Amino acid sequence: PKNSNLDLLINYNDNEDENIIIYIDDNSNINITELRQGLNIQGKLKYIIINNSTLIINKFCNINNVDEIIDIELKGIDSNVEYYFSTLSVNNKKYKLNVYHKNINTKSNIYSRGISLISSNLEFDINGYIKRGSRESYLNQDSKIIMLEDNKSIIKPNLFIDEDKVEAKHSSIVGRFSEEELFYLKSRGISKETAIKLLVKAFLLGKLTIDDKTRYEILKIIDSHWRW
Repeated sequence: PKNSNLDLLINYNDNEDENIIIYIDDNSNINITELRQGLNIQGKLKYIIINNSTLIINKFCNINNVDEIIDIELKGIDSNVEYYFSTLSVNNKKYKLNVYHKNINTKSNIYSRGISLISSNLEFDINGYIKRGSRESYLNQDSKIIMLEDNKSIIKPNLFIDEDKVEAKHSSIVGRFSEEELFYLKSRGISKETAIKLLVKAFLLGKLTIDDKTRYEILKIIDSHWRW
């Protein structure tokens, strides 16, 4: 509906091959929390945002094998999206996110965080498009993967800009927790294993704005994957 202010929780617990469209109408502010669990997922999820509307997504994914495509269309004037995503990777996971700026004064902030456990391969393929004529738009990508063991995790940040009067930027980091972070925690009497676990939780939850119940569920998921 138009002129809406809604907070929604979507909890996926089954294996799905999905094709879903979520439509955000005029003058709306929608906050969606997504918690995804299961064995396998393939499919496409599309969000369409119309005039003077804002969509905020906080998403945590705990799927064994993922090949997912997400499209976000900023179709209306003054349409905005804030996307906060975190995942733990044990097997092979590939997330592809496309953000399309299709009107003037559109704005996107995309934050992706991943922890790669054991010998998993985690891939973020993040693409931002600004169509010619979509002036005064803003596009930001901020992606980071932390590897706890050697693997082939990768981030592919891409910007496709066809308009001059815009601001577009991206940053991407694939690496490990710094020795300084670990040293600080160990200097407070915390073991290395516990320090890494604390850093994992802070890293995955740090960008998410979620309620206490959802936070507790995510902490349980993290604990269930711990191998040490």
